[in-house]
Amino acid sequence: MQTQLIESLVLITGILFLVNWVRSWVTMKQALGSLKLLAQLPRYKDEISGPKLSIIVTACNEEESLKTTIPQILAQTYRSFELILINDRSSDATGATIEFYARRDTRIQSIHIDHLPDGWLGKVNALHKGVEVASGDYYLFTDADIEFKATAISSAMAYVENENVDHLTVFPFNRGRRSFLMGLLSSAYGILYFNRAKILKVCDPKDKAHIGIGAFNLVKRAAFEKTPGFAWLQMEIIDDFGLGLMLKRSGFRTLVLNGLGSVEMDWYPNLWAMIKGLEKNLFPAIGHYSYRRALINMLVLLGTGTVPLVAFAYTGSWLLGIATLLLQIFIPGVLGVLMRKHTQQNVFVGFLIPLGYLILVFTLARSTYFHYFNKGISWRGTWYSTKELQHGSRVRL
Repeated sequence: MQTQLIESLVLITGILFLVNWVRSWVTMKQALGSLKLLAQLPRYKDEISGPKLSIIVTACNEEESLKTTIPQILAQTYRSFELILINDRSSDATGATIEFYARRDTRIQSIHIDHLPDGWLGKVNALHKGVEVASGDYYLFTDADIEFKATAISSAMAYVENENVDHLTVFPFNRGRRSFLMGLLSSAYGILYFNRAKILKVCDPKDKAHIGIGAFNLVKRAAFEKTPGFAWLQMEIIDDFGLGLMLKRSGFRTLVLNGLGSVEMDWYPNLWAMIKGLEKNLFPAIGHYSYRRALINMLVLLGTGTVPLVAFAYTGSWLLGIATLLLQIFIPGVLGVLMRKHTQQNVFVGFLIPLGYLILVFTLARSTYFHYFNKGISWRGTWYSTKELQHGSRVRL
């Protein structure tokens, strides 16, 4: 009798996690399919004298990335822009690289930061300094390692003007998704991200859903000036998402696009670099600086990725076995292949996505561990305590 009760509980638990798995996949598929491709949108009609755009790029020890990013920005077909390059306390030749290009193009304005004010994160402070000198009708906040096709900014400007958008953010194509291991973690992270961010509801002004992506946050100046500005986000480690939150709370409209074919990046060079790179922000984003919440999320992720398989093996239920094979392995694999036009990921990733969940749980556990035992993180050469980061946190995914 007791054995039957345990098997029943295991069976029910497996089914519940399987239902959550299906819900997560359906949500991501709907969200991903709803995003228009920036590459397929028309260019701005008057690329020479359109609204002035201030492109604000922050960089810390990114001299090599800038050698690709700066020329691509300068080669944009949309010509009505200024480029503000901010060297945030770099110890390499980032500053010299910025000055090299600044001497050759009058549209470039350089800023060199050698001191970080108390109570500010380095990147947020750099963005704040960029806004202080910007003169454009729009701001484009982007990172130093983003690559742009020649018409990307022109199409984005046409879209925000035609749709009367206050904030346009673009998912960059992560070329690392093409590799198998990075594709596993990227896909698991993407499923979590798309579900937590509620992408389908971001454009609804009545819903609190919001988003911001550091690779491409295009904001109307008139809207930004009616928000508290970066001072409100001065200790927000997820600053890009925080920008979207600030704009949404101020009553402004956000739209989201897929940057495949227009905005691309190599997020990380390999799987281990990605795991280490997520160390600083996965615990704040998912755990909200709460170790109990982080543990609960780890258990849910672990359960979603593995419990149906374990429950099938334990109970021997042929019905759960068939459902598990279909809903957790075969159908996600097929959907992964069908979604390759959006993701270009390795064809085998979808079939082995439970393994991706295990890697994601390990990554979250590692992030939580370092925040707990180190009592903080080092970012851009500066130490920040977990306590002060928690106090300045605005984002709740």
